[in-house]
Amino acid sequence: MIKFNDTFIIGIDHGYGNLKTANTFTPSGVKIHESEPPFKKDVLEYDGKYICIGENHKFFVDDKTADMDNYYLTLYGIAQELSLAGITESHVHLAVGLPLMWYSEQRESFAEYLRQNEYDEFGYNGKQYRIHIDSCRTEKLGVEKCVFRIRNAVMNKFHEGIDDSIITKFFRNEEQELPEEYRKVMENCTADYCSDILAALYSNEYNSKLMKLYVVGGGAVVMSNHNTNPPNTTFITDICANAKGYEFQAKRNLRKCADGKDNKSQA
Repeated sequence: MIKFNDTFIIGIDHGYGNLKTANTFTPSGVKIHESEPPFKKDVLEYDGKYICIGENHKFFVDDKTADMDNYYLTLYGIAQELSLAGITESHVHLAVGLPLMWYSEQRESFAEYLRQNEYDEFGYNGKQYRIHIDSCRTEKLGVEKCVFRIRNAVMNKFHEGIDDSIITKFFRNEEQELPEEYRKVMENCTADYCSDILAALYSNEYNSKLMKLYVVGGGAVVMSNHNTNPPNTTFITDICANAKGYEFQAKRNLRKCADGKDNKSQA
């Protein structure tokens, strides 16, 4: 969380498997109770509901606005960051991300979804929070595309689904019993994903001989473990790196806007 004038910039990565802020990460499962659960840790109280966060991982969906889960997760992420700073009331600028494959299509709708309530109130861990969402900025993120590709390939070839935990362990090169024919399909999908990323970079004038390449978050895990990468590539595998980057970029853009207004007023 970064303070900018009277607003707190809060970066939230609604990424594959886990909800990440600059300082926290939580499994992204959402379970709603109509009555108060016996254990209230990590429970969001909102709109008369008790929303348990983190008991499992949210199933992958390609539309982040399809239900209220990502809104609940956003409130939860905001509460986590504010609670670390001892703050219960604030103006907030949200800095979030979307998969590359859906960025242009869902950018505006996801921002509107997250701004559906300009003012909002909710409870978290026994405290009441009041926020004013001033604005929302969306950036690009990417590992979901690889997950989506693996899911489809496994379904097409073997006519069955594949559990998220298997894909996660594969990405991390963790030991697991995986039939060779499944591993081969996953390796091919991952190789294609890495190739697509590099092709997109080269098409935008990336030069591996003259430029350093920094890969962060889930994409860094995948590419460092499953790809032959260009020279001068640095992998930042901090799971919270995307959220931190969203905050940095949002502050930079807010500062640029503020400086532009100052220059106009002085003209």
